[in-house]
Amino acid sequence: IAYSYDLPVIATNVGGLPEVIEDGRSGFIVSLDNPTELYEKINLALNEKKIYEMNIFIKTYKNNFSWGNFINGIEILYKRL
Repeated sequence: IAYSYDLPVIATNVGGLPEVIEDGRSGFIVSLDNPTELYEKINLALNEKKIYEMNIFIKTYKNNFSWGNFINGIEILYKRL
């Protein structure tokens, strides 16, 4: 949802979340059970210059997760079968 609004994501380093976040570019990945690191990343994300830079990157990066890109991937896979 954040990417749809061109906003960075802050998530813990669990499951598949790190696979969709370019750390420092489309969001931040923080260690589990580290409130200090979370606090630092939130403050960094709220920095006007940093959020502007991330916003520009996310505008193109989020296309990796579009329905069109998803369908293209399925078609490529299907053609390989």
